[in-house]
Amino acid sequence: SEKDTGYRNVALASLMKSFGNIENLVEEVLDFYFYMCSIEMSCKELSQTFLLYANHGKHFVSKERILNASQSKRLSAILLTCGFYDQAGEFTFKVG
Repeated sequence: SEKDTGYRNVALASLMKSFGNIENLVEEVLDFYFYMCSIEMSCKELSQTFLLYANHGKHFVSKERILNASQSKRLSAILLTCGFYDQAGEFTFKVG
């Protein structure tokens, strides 16, 4: 698993913790991160998950507001910059 070889992630999380950007224990944060990396979803499940963000924080069926406007805007900005690792900037430039 990535947990066995994720030394760079351990180093980065420790660095973020040293600057006060992580409140929880580094080990707990990394356990959650590695768990999230192992989630498997079908294309349909993945697209339904991201409809919440595409719909500005509203559930696509019930129309219930899950995220307020500020949360939706901030989350979209984060997703835009981190979803493609090293290719995030190029993707953003080419696709928008």
